Amino acid sequence: MPRIGRHTLPNRVILAPMAGVTDRPFRQLCRELGAGLVVSEMVTSDSRLGTPASRVNA
Repeated sequence: MPRIGRHTLPNRVILAPMAGVTDRPFRQLCRELGAGLVVSEMVTSDSRLGTPASRVNA
């Protein structure tokens, strides 16, 4: 069985992250259908979308 660090996966089926496609219900369905590992979609890390300036200076 494949291993990631100390974790052993139940099988070799892995759902890769796909932006706009791998939302939580889809990942849950894939897991129920036998995927050994499911990964959430990637997020955008844009500093303009972060904490408002008023909270940063507080």
